[in-house]
Amino acid sequence: MPVPSSITDLSKVASENSPQGTETVRGTMDDYLRAGFAFSRQMWDQLLGPSVTLPSAATVNIGFAASVNIVITGTTQISAFDVANEGTTRWITFTGALTLKYNAASMQLPGAADIVTRAGDVAVFKSLGAGNWKCMAYQRISGTGPVAASMTTDGYLTTGDWNSFNSRMTPAAVAAAYLALTGGTLAGTLTLNNGVQISMKDASGVSRQFVAMGGDNGITFTNAGGNYTRWLNQAFDTEIMRLDNVGNLTSKTYTGNSDERLKKKWRRRPADFLQRVASIRKLGDFLWKKDGTPGIGVAAQQLEAIWPEAVHTDARGYKSVNYGAAAFVIAVELTRAFFAYVAKTDKRLAKLEGK
Repeated sequence: MPVPSSITDLSKVASENSPQGTETVRGTMDDYLRAGFAFSRQMWDQLLGPSVTLPSAATVNIGFAASVNIVITGTTQISAFDVANEGTTRWITFTGALTLKYNAASMQLPGAADIVTRAGDVAVFKSLGAGNWKCMAYQRISGTGPVAASMTTDGYLTTGDWNSFNSRMTPAAVAAAYLALTGGTLAGTLTLNNGVQISMKDASGVSRQFVAMGGDNGITFTNAGGNYTRWLNQAFDTEIMRLDNVGNLTSKTYTGNSDERLKKKWRRRPADFLQRVASIRKLGDFLWKKDGTPGIGVAAQQLEAIWPEAVHTDARGYKSVNYGAAAFVIAVELTRAFFAYVAKTDKRLAKLEGK
């Protein structure tokens, strides 16, 4: 066996390497020794030597670099690495944001998708030979991976991941998918099929609030075990509205659209309107059937019979009353009737006094 020129010329079987006992090494022994020393230094450079810095480019020669530790600078997209012996491994640290372009053969990446690097991210690449490389591990500076290994860990889920989750979700399996980002930003559109819910848990892991979409395309917001739900201003320092567990909604002021420019075809209530209102029998205090809590109001069906515009019927057939607008109109009608009565009475008194 001639003097090896590369460590790959050596065999892992000791008896297959030179010089052997039957070989003449006169004049070449020093060459064998120098080759062995060179290979030792190459191993030092590869495993323990300083990092080699390479600029980002369409193809980066990480295999040719004289170190296993590589620092890649710049923001140019990387589509390939150079040809290296199969098994060659490189630890790569990125100093900026660039795109690693996924390729099923030459650039095999976790999640089978492009990866946008961040400063401080680290990746381990292994050569498969013939210019093909596989990313064996990818660690973001934030501590998360490029793709979540499970639905309950921090990570970045691809569109394909979410489609896979949705295709397996049923109303009986709601809350089975989690996006547990810590301080992250979810950009773009997140699409969830019917039967999926988004839950919020307390410190002990108990679900307290969630939003769910049912098979009928209805949205349900549940406050399970919490004392109230609040809406705050953008600065998070002023409460705008509060909803308690029994359905009482409070706010400083509630207004509805009433601009004259938005309305047309005005008409007055009929002359016997107040008499019709006075004929309503189910009016006043009552108890809610479900939990027995007290309330005040009117039976919507009875009000609808004399004033259908004041009553709304939802998709389930349940009726609600526009109490604010209805009360205002009734108050104005009462005021008009009062002043009309006062004017009529004054006229009669004046006529009597004139006799």
